[in-house]
Amino acid sequence: MITTIIIEKEAMIKGRWLRVHIPYETTRSSLATIQDAQGAMLKKINLFQGNNSIDISHIMDDTVNVKIETPLETIYREIKLS
Repeated sequence: MITTIIIEKEAMIKGRWLRVHIPYETTRSSLATIQDAQGAMLKKINLFQGNNSIDISHIMDDTVNVKIETPLETIYREIKLS
């Protein structure tokens, strides 16, 4: 059973994080790309099945664009950080 990928921002004592939950196992790696509003790449991270935390504490922009690529689907989201 395949469910949807969850993308949430979390504010913790030690910074701000973007949590990406991938509910299914894949044979190839999954990738997260974070870009600013102008399209400049801020981070590129390999993702795995389960919860993945991405440190976004250093990003000062109000919004970022997040692209999650797995072998089964590709998701684009605009995340408001402020």
